[in-house]
Amino acid sequence: MVCLRYRPRQPRASPVWQILHDHAATVPGLSPAAASAIKAFLECGDIHAGFTRLHCPDCGHEYLLAFSCKQRGLCASCHQRRTLIEAAFIADEICAVVPHRHLVLTLPRLIRPTFKFNRALLDELYHAAHSAIAAWLRHRTGQPDGQPGLVVAVQTFGDFLFWHPHVHVLAAAGVFTPNGDFHLVPPGGWQELAELWRHTVLRRLREAGTLSDGQIAKLKNWHHSGFSVDAGEVPLAADDAAGRRRLAEYLLRAPFSLEKITYNAESSSVLYRSERHWRTKRNFEVFSATQFIAALLDQIPPKGVPQVRYYGWYSNKSRGLRQRTAGAVAGKTH
Repeated sequence: MVCLRYRPRQPRASPVWQILHDHAATVPGLSPAAASAIKAFLECGDIHAGFTRLHCPDCGHEYLLAFSCKQRGLCASCHQRRTLIEAAFIADEICAVVPHRHLVLTLPRLIRPTFKFNRALLDELYHAAHSAIAAWLRHRTGQPDGQPGLVVAVQTFGDFLFWHPHVHVLAAAGVFTPNGDFHLVPPGGWQELAELWRHTVLRRLREAGTLSDGQIAKLKNWHHSGFSVDAGEVPLAADDAAGRRRLAEYLLRAPFSLEKITYNAESSSVLYRSERHWRTKRNFEVFSATQFIAALLDQIPPKGVPQVRYYGWYSNKSRGLRQRTAGAVAGKTH
């Protein structure tokens, strides 16, 4: 057996590490949860903060493996490791071998801040996406008892870490009947889905006491509602497991890219490059260090809150029932 040489990563080379190390203490109103997350991130990969000694029984080589912080959103390394593991699970274990689509559901700018100041309302976006897509698929396929297969993620970031809550869905392109048959949805109907999405979100926000009837009436009267559905051009083929994995990774991606960040320690400024923004008409944004940290912390999901949720045929309950049924049938055959 060949013992490969271990090359430890260099967390302090990350511009995000440098920005937080130099300026996190200057951010006003830092919550205890945010302070704890930053502290854990700054110690990620630092051998002085704890390590495991690994020994190769074949060659006798030893090395020290520093503990990781396992932070979502803040630590690019830990986030990417989690993304690759969960995306493989989604593509290989959750998704059935049927065509899939990537749906993106957006909200009007007027109501986006509502979710920033009340993060619990992000739950309503998960439920609204499931409700609207399920009703639409059942109607389009003519299967009133059909179950959708949905992997749903809410992302809160835009190109430049602007607050932009929206929903990504890896969706089976049809419904499953109770006996496991799959019925493919016919092409088209996206405007119908967008309208269902709009009415479902507004209804749930009214029931949550967030929007008044007057505000909802105003939003419904807009010619361009701001609610949209992007479904791409064609669905992924049933045998495209690699495509499903790529989409799952996109649903789980970190809110920022290290390659886009340039930190100037002398001026305490951060240059963030991305695609040309339709509103600012430029492909970069300049932050002060404290502004960048505040924008970054806005994107970190609360500890213990899942970023991805499974609905319908892909829900934990449905998968558990099918596994128990399959186990019972296998037991009887023996």
